[in-house]
This record gives sequence, C-alpha cells and structure tokens, in this order.
Amino acid sequence: MVTSPVAGAESRPSWRRFVRIQGLSGSGLGQLIGGVVYAGATVTAVGIGLPIFLPQYAALITSAGVPLLVVLFAILTAFVVRSMRRGVLLQSWSESRGMRYVHQRRSRHRSAWPGSPFPHSGGYFVRHHVIGTDIETGRFRSLPDDSGYHSAGLLNSFTFVRFALPTSVPHLVVTSNRSSALSAAGLAISGGRVLRGSLEFDSSFTLHCPADYERDALYIFTPDLLALMLDAAPGCDLELIDDMAYLYVSREPKLWVGPVADELLAVVALLRRKLDRQTRRYTDVRLTEKIVSPGAPRVAVEGLRLANRRSMRSRAIAAALALPGMLLAASLVAQALGWISI
Repeated sequence: MVTSPVAGAESRPSWRRFVRIQGLSGSGLGQLIGGVVYAGATVTAVGIGLPIFLPQYAALITSAGVPLLVVLFAILTAFVVRSMRRGVLLQSWSESRGMRYVHQRRSRHRSAWPGSPFPHSGGYFVRHHVIGTDIETGRFRSLPDDSGYHSAGLLNSFTFVRFALPTSVPHLVVTSNRSSALSAAGLAISGGRVLRGSLEFDSSFTLHCPADYERDALYIFTPDLLALMLDAAPGCDLELIDDMAYLYVSREPKLWVGPVADELLAVVALLRRKLDRQTRRYTDVRLTEKIVSPGAPRVAVEGLRLANRRSMRSRAIAAALALPGMLLAASLVAQALGWISI
C-alpha cells in the first residue's frame, strides 16, 4: 500500500488546486455559482414580482416569504461549500499518500466493480473517490434506469473499500448480523449456501458461499480472521470475488479528517495481511481446462456467482412508500362502486 507522504506544496489544502483538478462541474463550483444566480433571481422575483400581482399579500411576502427563501438558499449553499471543503481536504490527503482523488462522478454506464451491490444497469454516482495503485474507496449510490428501476434493489448509499488479493478465490460474502452495510443499502445475498452453526462467531456473522464450497469458505474465513473483522471493522461486510476484496461500510467514514483516513488504511492493511496468508496458497481443484480458458477470471463460471435480492428493509420501505397510493386508489375504486361515500 502506498502511504508515503509526498513532499511539497501539493500536499497542502488548496481550493484553487482543487477546482483546477476537479473542474467546475466535478468540484461543485459550477453548481454553487448556478445556485447563487438562481437564488438571487428567485428572491428578486418573489420579493418584487409577487407583490405586484398579489398586492393584498405584499406585507406577508416581504416579511415572511422572502426571509424564508433567503434562509433556505443560505442553508443549501452552506451544504455545497461544506462538501467542497471536504473535497479540498480529502484531495490534499490523497495526494500526500500518492493517490488520485475524484470528488464526484456520475455515470450511466455499467459500473466497473463486479461486487454484489454494484448495479449492472441504470447508472451510479460516486463521491469522495480515492484511487491508489492497490486500494480504492468511494461513496457509492445507484441511479435508476429510464424506467425508475434500481437493478440491485439499492435504496441507500454505502462506502466501499477495494483491495487486491494474491490469487482468485470463490465468491464469498460475510455479512454482519447486527448492522449489515449491504442490508442497510437494501440488498440481501441469495443463492449458494449460508453457513450457520459452523462458525465460532455465528451470532455475529453470516457466511455466504457457492454450493459445494463450504469447506473452501471455512478454510479462508477462519475464526481469527472473523475475530479481526469484529475488532477492526465492526458492522462492516466483506466480499471476496475473483482476486479482489470489497469492504462495505454503511455510514460514511470522515476521510476528510486525516487521522480517520489513516486509520482506514491501517484497518485495510490488517485485513490484507490476514487475507494474504489465508488465500495465497488456495487452489480450486474443481476448475478444469474446460471451465477456465486462458485470460479468464479464475472463478467466474455460471453457478459460482452468488446472487442478490432486495433485503427485508428494502421491501418494507418500498411497501411503506407505495401504501398511500394504494389506499388512495382503493378508496377511489370503492367510491366509484358505491361502497363508500366521501
């Protein structure tokens, strides 16, 4: 992992450098300027235009409406400035560690990460994206496709940390039973096998693996590895897919605070060293020349990928959002049939 500081002025927080590297749109400065112009035009239109057309409400508009708009736009502006300030700090930290920083990026293409929560259709939005030679982290949020559907069933954003493994391994996912980041995002792992009653930390974690890979999963996720997760990354989920590991965090770490970012690097270093020892000598004896072609991922054949579905949390929220519309439709139908009178 690259953690050696880069000497020079580039490692110091600089708003000018932040805007120059990220651009007007990527840095948020374009949205800030546009928002200020829009706010000024709106306040002017409400404060001057409305009293002309509604003279009877002129006093109310001037004394209440305009101040409320000013306060609202001031709050929104403060949020944008706060986001930019965090980007300035995080970019400075990333550069001091030899990594590249992308403040925010929106894409309508398929995501570049093969992990379970990353959608294969629609689009995605990533912010606070730090990219190193052997580590990557960002705050991920899926975007709906043209029909409004999130392919992964995601509702909330999550933070991911990706780092490399020394070899390809089966598709394995360990979820926290108490505060799973994937469940909070609206996703549940399905397919394959769920190992319960086989783990020393069965009350804390659930281990998911493809069928017939139970022994392999227990070979990699030993009690000391799970104990390390419990101590160093409580409430996080861990996914191993091909030669990559993904650590999922529900609440965004304050990486713009230097010590917090350094602590995250230290946690990843601990997990990486342990996973390196657990997986370096791993070999999947089931793979044959028919399954694996030159250049193909070691474990990417059909049937060895775990699937996903909407979590109970996601279904409950979707049902709660749909309930008012369903009740309204039912009442209109009942009134039309004469069953009720409103």
